Amino acid sequence: MRIVCVQFAPQDGEVKKNTERVDEILRKLAPKDIDLLVLPELAFSVGLTSGPLHAIKGCLETTERSITRAWASLQALKYRCVVSVGYPEAFTPPNNPAVPEYYNSVITVNANGGTIANYRRSILYDKYLDLEGADSFLYKKTSGLGNVAMGIFTPSMKDGYTFADHVLDTQADLVILPMAWPATPDRKDIDMDAVTSWLAALKPIIETQMSREIICVFANRIGSNNKPQYAGTSAVLGITGGQARIKVYGIMTCSGEGLLIVDTTNKPEKWLQLETSNSTQGGSDSPT
Repeated sequence: MRIVCVQFAPQDGEVKKNTERVDEILRKLAPKDIDLLVLPELAFSVGLTSGPLHAIKGCLETTERSITRAWASLQALKYRCVVSVGYPEAFTPPNNPAVPEYYNSVITVNANGGTIANYRRSILYDKYLDLEGADSFLYKKTSGLGNVAMGIFTPSMKDGYTFADHVLDTQADLVILPMAWPATPDRKDIDMDAVTSWLAALKPIIETQMSREIICVFANRIGSNNKPQYAGTSAVLGITGGQARIKVYGIMTCSGEGLLIVDTTNKPEKWLQLETSNSTQGGSDSPT
């Protein structure tokens, strides 16, 4: 599977400029033969620290009349791939139009530009997008990608291993995780504390005695919106249950803007060696 993550530093509230910036990155690096293109949480619109709802009203989109959806459809048609992009959704309930609802959502379209799913985050972190989606996490059987699970990772996940259990229960082959994850203050080129947190949340997948591999796509942003600085470190990892070594098909730095392009039919770039205790810790062993 050929996967591309876009990692960049969006400007708050500048949806048009942000889409143009990503267009520029894609034109410059010209990825080919893509199966999946993934952008971060709230990719073109607003960071999670930008204040209350009134501060982002200019960025809110509906699923039907969405700049983000239109952009995703164009890219899907251009690259003939599935595209997932996060955006702030405004929804008007037909039975109560006077009370709009606001969600932190991810739109996913197929290679023909048609909507596969509109996932609404269920674990809250940003207080101005204050409703949970009706479904805890997304599960979708997708042509060319297999069984796909999606969630939006946040530093305040308080649901234990609910997402990891969801991945196992649905027998997902591919996990898509858009995010706007804050950086560790003393991070190096790669924010390994962020990676450690992501893997810790997936502990049941790592420990289960399954023989198949699950591909996990972590798409994060860089830059900052005053506070916090974002961790970047977008990565595509391969997890096989019962194995303490995680395949790293590709990983970006915490400040690099551009594309992460990987092919999971190739050998991994390196491995992460996990401790066998309750904690996880990244290593940098060369693949064998």
